[in-house]
Amino acid sequence: MPGRRDLELIRQVCAECPLPVNVMAGQEARGFGAGAEACVRRISYGPFLWRAVMATLMSYAAGAFREV
Repeated sequence: MPGRRDLELIRQVCAECPLPVNVMAGQEARGFGAGAEACVRRISYGPFLWRAVMATLMSYAAGAFREV
């Protein structure tokens, strides 16, 4: 369920769906507890962590080249 933030809607989908439900969390994620209460089986963070790491690496690399 990418992009869904309404915990009550997620809870309803989990209750009706016989399959495990995956949600995609963003930077505003409230933690695993809220998802567990809604019976979510997997929380993905999509590309958010990768993008944050890459931005940090690019910043360090730019700083290193300025010092040379």
